[in-house]
Amino acid sequence: MLIFTQELIVGNPQCIEITETMKEADKYLQAGDYINAKAKANEALNSCKEAISQVSMPRVAISNFIAGIKSLKYSLYLTLAITLSIIIGLIYYLIKKRKIEKFQVQAEESEQDKV
Repeated sequence: MLIFTQELIVGNPQCIEITETMKEADKYLQAGDYINAKAKANEALNSCKEAISQVSMPRVAISNFIAGIKSLKYSLYLTLAITLSIIIGLIYYLIKKRKIEKFQVQAEESEQDKV
């Protein structure tokens, strides 16, 4: 019974905390107190079964959270690229508009000089 319980604890990382109970059971066994050794082994076995059967937080939720962060990162890049494109387009438009206005003013001045 002790060997089975020890193997169960080693095979399941959820049961690592129960090793202290198994050490107590082993001490009882070495002292010749088989009743308490069996009781401690059963206690450890039941605790391990309970730890294994408990529902843990699904890993899918964590991966979805990470995927959400990555998509947020890509959304941020996309928003930044669109905003930057609009700003560059406005700057280009204003520069061209200023050049056209300057050219029109020069054209009007040259017409007035001719007259």
